[in-house]
This record gives sequence, C-alpha cells and structure tokens, in this order.
Amino acid sequence: MKKAMTLALFAAALFTLSACRQPDMRTLPFTNLSEEYHVDDGELAVYYPEGNLPYADVESFFALIDGAIDFDKLSFTYSDATLNISYTHERSDFEDAVELSLELDSATDTATVNRGEFFTAFATQTATDFGEGLTTVDVTENTPTSQTLDFGAYNFSIRQEDENFLIPLHLANLLFTGSMFDVYYNGDDLYGVDTYQIRSSDIQRRLHSSTRNYARMPSDIKEATYDYLLFSFDHFYGLRDVESYAGRFSGFEDDIMGSIDSHYRAISRLAYSLDDLHTSHVMGGYYARSRNVPLARDDLGSDTLEHLSRQDEMESYCALDERTYLGEGIARVKIDRFDATTPSRFEGHLEILQSQDNIDAVLIDLSCNRGGILGTMMQLLGYMSEDPIRTHRLNTFDNHQRTRTIENDREPFDFEFVFLSSAITYSAGNHMLAIAREMGFPIVGEPSRGGAASIKTNIVPSGSVLLMSSTSLLTDQDFESLEDGVDVDVFLDWQHFDDETTLIEILKNLSD
Repeated sequence: MKKAMTLALFAAALFTLSACRQPDMRTLPFTNLSEEYHVDDGELAVYYPEGNLPYADVESFFALIDGAIDFDKLSFTYSDATLNISYTHERSDFEDAVELSLELDSATDTATVNRGEFFTAFATQTATDFGEGLTTVDVTENTPTSQTLDFGAYNFSIRQEDENFLIPLHLANLLFTGSMFDVYYNGDDLYGVDTYQIRSSDIQRRLHSSTRNYARMPSDIKEATYDYLLFSFDHFYGLRDVESYAGRFSGFEDDIMGSIDSHYRAISRLAYSLDDLHTSHVMGGYYARSRNVPLARDDLGSDTLEHLSRQDEMESYCALDERTYLGEGIARVKIDRFDATTPSRFEGHLEILQSQDNIDAVLIDLSCNRGGILGTMMQLLGYMSEDPIRTHRLNTFDNHQRTRTIENDREPFDFEFVFLSSAITYSAGNHMLAIAREMGFPIVGEPSRGGAASIKTNIVPSGSVLLMSSTSLLTDQDFESLEDGVDVDVFLDWQHFDDETTLIEILKNLSD
C-alpha cells in the first residue's frame, strides 16, 4: 500500500512538471486576423530552451509576418555569435535613402541598432489609405544616435540553437512587427492582429481562448512578464522621465509574482499608475478564465480622473449636432474623432454651408475631440487652406528630430476658420491645434489636454495587452513635446461654448 501511494505521488509530480514545462520545440499555427495587413496564415516553430518562455528564430519570425513587413528587403548576415539584419530604406523623393541595421550578439545578449527608424521602416502600408491625397514635399532632420539594448540586464538571452538564432518571442514581437501589427501567443496558437482592432471584443475573445485558461501560471512566466515590462517601458515608452522604471515598478513585483488574479490586476495597476491617457490595460492574459480585469477608481491618477470628470460634465454639449448655424454668418462644425469617414463627412458639411451663401466663418469645434488617425486629421486641413502642412516629430529612442512639409490635394473652401479647444481636446485633436496655430488660424476656448505620443501595442509574456505611449512624439517647431497641450488666443470657459452670442462676438473681434 505504501509503495502504491509513492508511485501515485511520483506520477502526480511528473504530471505537475509536464504541465509547467513545455517541450523544447512546438510548431504552432499562425492565423492572421488583421484586416489592414495582408499576411498569409502559416506556422512557426516555437522553442522553449529555458523553461516555459517561448523563443522564436528571428529570420523565421520575420518571414512569418511578411505582408505586415517587407521581408524581401531584409538582409540577414550570420557570424559565429552575431546576426546582422540590414536593409535600405528608400524614403520620399526629397530624402536620401538611409541604411538601417540591427546586430544581435549572443555572446553579450545585446542588440545594437543604428537608428530607431529600423523598427518601423520595414512595415508595409495599411489596406486603408489614411494619408490619401497627402504628399511629402520636403524633409529636414538631424542625425540620430545608435542605441544598444541589453537583453541580459533584464534576464533575457539570445541563443543559437543549431542554425537558429533565437530570442524571446515577445521581444521579437516588440521589436520586429512595425508600429501597428502584432503577433499574439496564447500557448496554443499565434494570431496576427493590428492596433486598429485590438479593442474589439470578438478579437479579444479569439486571442484569449486557450487551454491555459484553466492552468496554473508557471513562475518563470511571471518573472519574465515583470522583466519584460521593465525592458519595454525603459526603452520604448515615449514619456519616460526616469533612467529606469525599476524603482517605480518594484511595488508591483510581489503581486505580479502572486496569484493569477493578483498578477493581472498588478499589470493593470502598473499601466494606470503612469497617469497617461495613451497608456492603458486593454485585456488580461490567457492564464485567467476571464480576459476582463477589474479597474478601480483608486488605480487612476489625478490627470486621468480630471479628464474623465470633465468628459462627464461636457457630455450634453458633446452630444450636440455636428453642424449648427450660430448666426450673423457664422456656423459651427464639430469634429469629435478622426476616422476613415471623417474627411467625407467634413467636406459634406462645408458643401452645405457653402450652398447657403450667407456663411462667412466656420468655427471648427475640437472641444470634444479625443484623437484618432493623424492622416485623416491632416486631410481636413486641406479643406481650410492651400498652404502646406508642417509636422514635427521627436523620437525619444534615439533623439531623431524630423520636420515634414506636406501638400494636400484638397480644394480649400472660402471661409474664415477659427478653432475651438477644451481641456479634453487630446491626441490627434491636440496635434491639429498645433498645426493650425503654425498655419495662422486663431484658437478659442481652453488650452487642450495634450497627448503627443503615437500609440503602441505592448503584449507581455503572460498575455496581457497594453497600449502605451510610443517613443514617437509630436512636437512644435522647436521640438518641444505637445504632451502638455496647446494654448489658446482667446480664453473661453467651456460652459459658454453653447452661448451663441459670446461666440459670435469673439469671432467677429478676431476678424476685425
């Protein structure tokens, strides 16, 4: 009887070990769910050289997502301990081609990249042309600085296994998928997904469904998740204000190493602790039975709470019609978001106003605008002026400063245009105000909320999906970040935004 119990305990122990330890290699199916990137379904060999953390061969990973990236333009050069990935980026007619390269070194567990542009310039165009009618006619830039990423400092390794050059799958996804496409791993399958669809409930259900939904999360996945969060925020968070987040994130480490529920709650709390409207926790990972992670008011920072409070206060105002006539030859057109349909809707409003013959000025109301697609925002400016648009960006990864001059093929309408801003005007709405100011359009209302960074999807080893401020920041012409908002020419409290008499008086004074 004692011998039988010993055998049973030994069998149970073997089962537990097998549940926690993956085989050395598995071939996983890949299904592309993205509607913006045409990537073929396929499969990828996934390796587990150190436990449960998945690794992928770098060249095979690039080949898998051909269509989201231009695989044919990449050159792979192998030596005893290094893999060099290089390509020539042919930019616009007004820019010289640039040579981009990244070298992985398995002896030092480092990656050295000559320009941050390496990580995005191999990406293909989206199926939807968000920049339709926009043509770059001039570019000025500085010379960025090369950077070295130390994987080993974050407990990650670069491994050579036979003819394969392996790095952790989640680092491959962070570095090698461009800016708007990602590969999601859930233990059973790989999925291609784009940032435009990552909040879709149907997409999230597909990503989350896994045999791991009822499994125990291995401790090495918890450890890798914490280390990965540090690595990704230390190098690819555009609003980083410390040398490293090790000190700030240490308060979440114990909970990340705790139960499954505390693990995902801690990741969510960590994201919201940054008090950045562009950084959020989108869904919990595949070890939890539910992808929904509770969010408490105490998780949010003061800026976020202030923004949400003002949103609630302005709810009735933001529900007003997109187009209204204020009187005395002045109309208002509200633009609450920039999506693929915004340019045609905006043009339609202006055509109707033009047909009425009594409209001289249009108030472009961005007071409820909380962002959207930059390309569609810039298309709208072509309906207001034939002057070129100038955009300024700073990449905080390598201190790359770049100004683009863009021509717009839209025909401008013959109105005087004035912009209306509020304390919830954010992101692309904030950027439109900055461009409008540089083009000479007056701005009325309250200083905007801000929001300078492009958004980047960030998927951690345990499967949580975050959105975060990327290192690509919109700036003014002096390369000062727009994160803190754009000021106004005439201040007006939002509670007077529906006071037609006051608005008319302000706009008439501006036109005198």
